[in-house]
Amino acid sequence: MKMKATAYSIYYSLTAQDDPLNSDVVPLANLITEALGGKSVLLEEFGYASSEKGDESKHITIERAGKLHWQYVASDADGGRYYREVLTKLARCGSLGAFGWMFSDYDPSLWEKLPFKLNVHERFFGLTRYNGTVKPSGEAMREFAHLVEAGELPQRSISPLQLGSDKWYRDPEGNFDQLFQQWRGRI
Repeated sequence: MKMKATAYSIYYSLTAQDDPLNSDVVPLANLITEALGGKSVLLEEFGYASSEKGDESKHITIERAGKLHWQYVASDADGGRYYREVLTKLARCGSLGAFGWMFSDYDPSLWEKLPFKLNVHERFFGLTRYNGTVKPSGEAMREFAHLVEAGELPQRSISPLQLGSDKWYRDPEGNFDQLFQQWRGRI
């Protein structure tokens, strides 16, 4: 079964296994939304799950809806790089900004409760750890905020896409895949 197009590269079918922190998926979703809506986009949301200690990037096995799935979790260093790349590319695509998912990891007192008991990756999407320490992804957001404040954002260098909504909505997943293949490595 083909996974739906998403702004999460860790879930997108063309990147989830071999390139889960591909930083082109999010800005492409932004470009498509802009083209279909005819307005600049404030992207909500993007992110990744970190490994529990933030020390390694790997696929783990989790249970979701009674089935086992591979789930990617990233090291803090890889997550910080991913955030920096995505934020820079969003600026080059003319995005108004982006919300990262989410502020903080969940406290361990919740880990044995549903949904975190089964979906262990959901525990670690934060820009900070549950103890308040800032992850490299949080530092990337802070650094980007300073660039915005100083007026030093990268200028838009990717032109808006021209998409016809009738054609797009006949096959959104296939169209996203086609555009991703066209734009991969070029954003």
